[in-house]
Amino acid sequence: MFGIWRRKSPEVIKYEHGTYEDCECSPNEFYTSIEDELKVRQMPGLTIERIEHREGGLLSAKRQYLRLRRERLVFDVCLAPFGTYWFFSRRYSYIPSTLRLWELLLVLLLLAGVEGFYVSLFGLMFGSILFGSSLLAIGLLMQNLIVLGLNDLDAALIQIPVLGTLYEVCFRKETYQREDTRNAYITIIDAILQEKVKNLMDEKNAKLVDYTVATLPSHPSILNMIGNLLRMGR
Repeated sequence: MFGIWRRKSPEVIKYEHGTYEDCECSPNEFYTSIEDELKVRQMPGLTIERIEHREGGLLSAKRQYLRLRRERLVFDVCLAPFGTYWFFSRRYSYIPSTLRLWELLLVLLLLAGVEGFYVSLFGLMFGSILFGSSLLAIGLLMQNLIVLGLNDLDAALIQIPVLGTLYEVCFRKETYQREDTRNAYITIIDAILQEKVKNLMDEKNAKLVDYTVATLPSHPSILNMIGNLLRMGR
């Protein structure tokens, strides 16, 4: 409704692409090997899924990608044939978060409705007290999800439109721990993907034709959102 549940497309920060010949691979087996490795590593807050992108228009075929996401940082991985060649691609991206004014007003309106419900059940004084106590309890819970070991709930909340942004801005305080774990996530995923590609191509005796790494200029919305979250979370 009004685009509120529309999923934001990742904004690519870094792109890698390798082309190989004399190689016959199974994308499904390659993706499964990455999934199995990551399950063993037990990385908290990591979601793994297979997504499909169309190669062209609405009637075109779909290409399957492996998506690894933690917080708003995403790796999209693809292994696929191109003629008699094969290519491996990897996109390191950031999923932007936005909060429109009308969305904030809608949340405030919903809160007012909930408070009205409390008041209708318990009266003005006790209803207001219970409503305020409920908000306080929810706020304390939100601020301590990681302390309570609720990493999966933390990761799930971030992905909810509107509420995810409010959670990040109001409750999810930026800490050294979060910064360190984000850097660890990027480093570990990068190392695992490089190792998996190298092992696969060595196993197939594939010949490398070209490998390109491009670091793209960060989109202003990425920098603005990260800056706002850091400032408001303190």
